[in-house]
Amino acid sequence: MESETKVNVSLELLPSLAGFNVKAIVFDSWYVNSRTLRGNTVGELKSDARVVEGGRSVPVGEFPQGEYLVEYLGFYVKC
Repeated sequence: MESETKVNVSLELLPSLAGFNVKAIVFDSWYVNSRTLRGNTVGELKSDARVVEGGRSVPVGEFPQGEYLVEYLGFYVKC
């Protein structure tokens, strides 16, 4: 399999996992985006990614350290 980026490789491989009992997909240094975020994917949001919290759009970098449940690209995520 030849792909230009690890994102393309993962997107090509993910369908082959459908036959397994996969609970979560985790990648090292993985920034999620509109192509890679799925309900069972663990990743990281870039500090300039905008999330919806309390009805307003906020860059992730503005949150103090802690855990938050926010909406990103239509998915609720814990960051």
